[in-house]
Amino acid sequence: MQKLMDWYLRFYPTVGTPPSRRVKIHICYWLFYFVFSYFSLINGLTPVDRIFISLHLVLLGVILYYIPAYFAFPLLFTKKQFYIGILLFVLTYVLQHLEKLGFNTFILKYNIHPPNGFTNENVQEFVDAGLQGMLGPKNIFREIYFASQAIMIPFFLKFSRMLLYNSVNNKKIMLEKNKVEVDYLRSQINPHFLLNTINNIYSQIITNDNTAPDSIIALSDLMKYLLHKAKEPSISLEQEINFIESYLSWEKLKDSQKNNIHFSKTGNYQNLQIAPLILINFIENAFKHADSNESKVGNIDIQMIVKDDILEFIIENTKSNDTINSGQKSKGGLGLKNVAQRLNLLYPQNHQLLFKETDDYFTVNLTINLNKINLQHA
Repeated sequence: MQKLMDWYLRFYPTVGTPPSRRVKIHICYWLFYFVFSYFSLINGLTPVDRIFISLHLVLLGVILYYIPAYFAFPLLFTKKQFYIGILLFVLTYVLQHLEKLGFNTFILKYNIHPPNGFTNENVQEFVDAGLQGMLGPKNIFREIYFASQAIMIPFFLKFSRMLLYNSVNNKKIMLEKNKVEVDYLRSQINPHFLLNTINNIYSQIITNDNTAPDSIIALSDLMKYLLHKAKEPSISLEQEINFIESYLSWEKLKDSQKNNIHFSKTGNYQNLQIAPLILINFIENAFKHADSNESKVGNIDIQMIVKDDILEFIIENTKSNDTINSGQKSKGGLGLKNVAQRLNLLYPQNHQLLFKETDDYFTVNLTINLNKINLQHA
């Protein structure tokens, strides 16, 4: 269905259609309408009479379609020219009545319709009413009924094109907007990550920690991943796991006595893809709130469970005394808000993000259907 809509709009777009193509399409329609009218007329008419009546129906259709569709309707949606649009509708009604009045007078004069027939009686009644017939309720409803039959197809085609164009255009705008938003959120990950790591290395340096040079080398390796993989729409889950393991090794190098870190992974993750850096913010957040400047040792437990195309990522960390005493919520950081927005854009309706917080622990449980990434937003 989508391909049919795209072809229809490419063949006859609402904007930018070459004038020659537009004219040809309209001519073809009215030729079709002429032929259809010719073969739909009642029996007893000569071919010349059929041609004459069919031309009358085409002229009437042209009046009823082009003035409302191209002039009257557009003005109804503007405050300043709304009443001009109404006047154009009235003008259309008057013109079509005058055209029919002249045509029916011609029919009676040359007796084109079979005499004493039902059609002939209606024509005579219409002519006898003259211009005053425009104001009669019976004639108004009859004209509306006839007009709806005459212009139903072209109006349907025109406004279906407009609706399709607006639908497709709005979809494109939303895709572009969401892509810009994802790019913005993803661009914030690198500075956020870099800021945290530089602060950590700075702490090592001012405390004369001998592992600071090794931390800088490890950071260099992590930054290579960020530079080369972060901009890709998706990467292998195996690459993301390797990055996480490198990050955890760097954290252990920073201070092996501060936190007990446990990382486990189960399932077959060899041929799966994931949006890059979608998990690292949760791990950073765990280290941020599990760290303690006191003797208390923090615990961080990370589990990755893969079953078919479903990834379940669980991370639990103890809360430091600083976090507990300040009453700070562990899920309130900028990084977690950004990754939650990215998940909504990249895995809409295909992920579940749950937070659980107690007095001593904070847990994140993320489930993603990895086969349902929205690459249009990636």
